[in-house]
Amino acid sequence: MPYPFDDARVGTKSSPRRSRASVLPRGNRKVLMIAYAFPPSGGSGVQRSAKFAKDLPQFGWLPTVWTADEVDGLPRDPTPCDEQPLEVVECPRNAGSGILAMRRSLRGFVNARAGEGLTAVASRFAKAVDWRLEAWQSATSLPDDCIPWARGSLDLLTRQVRSERFDVIYSTFSPASNHWLALELKRRMSKNLPWVADFRDLWVDDCRYREPSPQRRAAHRQLEQEVLEAADVVITVSERQRLILADQMPAKRDKFITITNGFDPASGAIRTPSASAGSWLVARAPGSDCESEGLEAYSRIELTRRLASVFDRLADQAAEAVETVDESLATCPP
Repeated sequence: MPYPFDDARVGTKSSPRRSRASVLPRGNRKVLMIAYAFPPSGGSGVQRSAKFAKDLPQFGWLPTVWTADEVDGLPRDPTPCDEQPLEVVECPRNAGSGILAMRRSLRGFVNARAGEGLTAVASRFAKAVDWRLEAWQSATSLPDDCIPWARGSLDLLTRQVRSERFDVIYSTFSPASNHWLALELKRRMSKNLPWVADFRDLWVDDCRYREPSPQRRAAHRQLEQEVLEAADVVITVSERQRLILADQMPAKRDKFITITNGFDPASGAIRTPSASAGSWLVARAPGSDCESEGLEAYSRIELTRRLASVFDRLADQAAEAVETVDESLATCPP
């Protein structure tokens, strides 16, 4: 398939935690990666951005990852942390969220086994309070319950972007709060700071999207439109997803591209031609019954190289725009 550009632990709001400073020489260009879930948080949704971040330095891009210090519902896997030659800044997840802090304090009672006496009464009371807090959080947290982290990150991240002069911003969906944070940064900073919005899944058009509130559905659709409009490049993981999103902006279809999920040759995945699919390839893991047919399979490094080429093109365009402005100012009469 063608590629158009191919060639912190809990702390205070004012003190996000930095870790794993780079052990590689700094490249000429830097990318800010916004990913609410990132190692040591585990899960399948973490892998795409984590592998991109690991491999980008090979192509001249040094990532700084802005993430949450803890993510509910995801396993903890410290193993990938040892592989990350980059800087990770963990912003407290509960920054600006009194409701979230209250729910976390009730967790011990909510999860307690029903017993007799005071324990049973406390457990029922805690569950009732938690249910109401959850309903209130759902009604007030747009686009999702990660928004307190994003709002708490905005001022801190704005100062970091201004001081470190990143060349590109990258954010990944989901959660949608990643894109909300990148969108607000884009609005605050110069228009010459390019933004790449990655969609691992569709949002409102996803078949699993279930939002009973018409008001929230309208708000989600509006934010999605703002993201698609403001992002300089929108990346999807399949051609079908690219077409669905591009149809929302027919005048700017060329900024929607596909970079699929790849495989890691070191982990045992292989590439073999499929006789029944002509030039299509099959990616399979030895000893596994799971295989993916009907699409081209690319190695992780190849896909990261293509992402880096997108970054390079955007950074070059931004630099040219700045040079044009400087030349215009130099020729203006005093």
